[in-house]
Amino acid sequence: MKYSPYSFSRISTFETCPRHFKFSYIDNLKEDEKECLKKGSTVHSILENFTDYKHNNRIVEEFISSELGKKYLPYIDNSKPNRKEFPFGLTSKLEPCDFEDSNCLFRGKVDLMFVEDKMLNLIDYKTGKYKEERYQNYEQLIFYSIYFFNTYKYIKRIRISFVYVEHCLENCLILSRDSFPIYIKKLISLITKIENEKEFNCNRSRLCDYCSFKDLCRKEVQK
Repeated sequence: MKYSPYSFSRISTFETCPRHFKFSYIDNLKEDEKECLKKGSTVHSILENFTDYKHNNRIVEEFISSELGKKYLPYIDNSKPNRKEFPFGLTSKLEPCDFEDSNCLFRGKVDLMFVEDKMLNLIDYKTGKYKEERYQNYEQLIFYSIYFFNTYKYIKRIRISFVYVEHCLENCLILSRDSFPIYIKKLISLITKIENEKEFNCNRSRLCDYCSFKDLCRKEVQK
């Protein structure tokens, strides 16, 4: 594979704009770090390293004191290893491997995981604007579930949830093992599409005005 290891971020970048993918992951050009990303990193860091809560962060404080925060508070305790951030990898045969494995094709990190009522829960924290449930793209955690269905053969269902920390809201979906082959087929299809791409053209959209590579992209178009 030319562009592995893949992540959901790499795949979604390609789907949004192939040229942005080229600049970021083939040419290895650096992007300006946006304030929204800095905020997201801070919130993730606090929640993922949560032991004795002494952080002065308004977003996290409001989340922890909310009903949703209280729901997840018992599971955020970082002293329980299986409940903190969990990095993982998948080989080209989509078999489980370590995050840093040299044969890793796809990898990711789950922000929070725990078992409740005999169901595995996978949580991803989101900052920024809340997406209504009907617009939620669940692919990130659906692809992550491939690792867990493969690793824990006894698991029949996985509950995936995107928790919007700033809004104290979440969108959930329950995945079944019966649909496992569909998830695999979709992930392989997307990776194959990227591997076979030749042009890496720009997808013009309103997002272009906010792209770190907009000036470079315009020069490419003018050639």
